[in-house]
Amino acid sequence: MAAVLLVLEVVTRTKLFAMSKDFRHFMGFAEAATALDHGVAFVGNSATRLGVDPAIVARELGDAKGEAVTADVFTADASRINTWHYILESTFWRPGKRPRLVVLTFYEDDLADGNRIEIGRVAQFFTTTRDWPDVFRVDLPTFGERTEFVVSSAWATYAARARIRERTLRLIPGYEPYAAAQNDVVFKHERAREAAARPELTHVALHRLLRRAAEEETRLCFVAYPTLEAAQGEPYPIDTAGRAAVEAAGMRFIDLRRVDGLGPELYDDDVHLNEAGRALYSAVLADALREAL
Repeated sequence: MAAVLLVLEVVTRTKLFAMSKDFRHFMGFAEAATALDHGVAFVGNSATRLGVDPAIVARELGDAKGEAVTADVFTADASRINTWHYILESTFWRPGKRPRLVVLTFYEDDLADGNRIEIGRVAQFFTTTRDWPDVFRVDLPTFGERTEFVVSSAWATYAARARIRERTLRLIPGYEPYAAAQNDVVFKHERAREAAARPELTHVALHRLLRRAAEEETRLCFVAYPTLEAAQGEPYPIDTAGRAAVEAAGMRFIDLRRVDGLGPELYDDDVHLNEAGRALYSAVLADALREAL
């Protein structure tokens, strides 16, 4: 049994990590941060990955400022404020790299405490043992979560078990469209469940991020993203306490929940833009970021 587990671990680290587009993206953060060269870093979830074209933003900002501007995305699907903190710690702050501006795209309650964290991903790619006290204090308060995190930190196969199961099931014809629809339903259910379970919004993780950004002299810009519902005229409410914390820390807050021209035909689903929508939104975002830059 030990030999089998060892073989699985080697395969996971040498093969699976390289086969997964997401894992390759995470493992490339350090190189991408170096190439960014004091540029604009976009940190967020799939709304950023599919909604922001860094080439368009860089070009528009460069034309406006009359100088070359670099930009790149550092994202993890379904992530929120807790994971973004560790992306910044591991990619920029501890290596001593200073982006010119960090843009965090969020929607609904992404800035609040209490949202689900993909523990295996955070354990394997964005934290070290140095982070454990902070992880236990702020992000994973229960014994079960902490146990999963510790095991995931040392055991890559366990941390990536969901991805391994997904790749295995892809061998079944028709699984991928089914999985996409299922994940969309599950994600909406989880967001609703998490919101209902919180008596009120708290922002311990947000305050931690703002404090660390001040210590590292990093300029942050928080952008409220235009979901389809928001673009159609029913924007989700802004988290007023979160916004107040951002502005009190001297960071910029931009409300782009409604963008002229973003109609249903420019969305692939309730959140994610298609290629045409991505181009339109990226140009609008670049215009909104000029003053911040």
